[in-house]
Amino acid sequence: AAGSGLEDIVGLLLANNDIRATIDSSDNISCQTPLLWAARKGHAKVVKLLLRKAASPNATDRSEGRSALSWAAGNGHEETVALLLKHENTDLNLTDNQGWTAFHWAATGRSKATAEAILNELCRRSGSNWISDSVALLMQAATRGQDAELELLLERRDIKPDSQDAHSRTALSWAADRGHDKIVRQLLATTRVNVNSKDDQRQTPLMWAALRGREDVVKELLAEDKI
Repeated sequence: AAGSGLEDIVGLLLANNDIRATIDSSDNISCQTPLLWAARKGHAKVVKLLLRKAASPNATDRSEGRSALSWAAGNGHEETVALLLKHENTDLNLTDNQGWTAFHWAATGRSKATAEAILNELCRRSGSNWISDSVALLMQAATRGQDAELELLLERRDIKPDSQDAHSRTALSWAADRGHDKIVRQLLATTRVNVNSKDDQRQTPLMWAALRGREDVVKELLAEDKI
């Protein structure tokens, strides 16, 4: 009923105490809870009803480890994502079996509005910690080669592309180290990164690229006039 968006039937079933007690139980075939089914299919009204009846927004399926927010974000269901983001108990940083968060699913699925909504809520919840949290997101995208995520992060004015982590390494440094030439091009295109920045080991992005044998990255960096 939840997966088919049958709000009235879901409501009738939840009026039964015995059924409501199993609201977070998963089925034996897909290992999905009713909320996961509704969120996956984008049935916002059913999602709202289930949340009102105390369904856990952080339950995950046993096969992929994905939450309701992850499924809704990955499938581009903006209204459902908005409902889950308003629920203060929704964990925005839950990772699935691949290590992906809802933000990563939204960005990879090119659901820009959804990804931006998640980023905005992450910022709101982080409060004064947003600067350090945003730096972590930036470094993660650069290290993993997540170009879609990086594009969205670089569009924000409150995120500086040349930010440094605890070891004075920048996103450009990590991208060069890991050989992510597309990420390197994205960062260079901002014209707001120092190509010669040194970390606490006195290594520049070019040095890391050369050390790791990242030929394409070395060519990209050598093409910069400031090297």
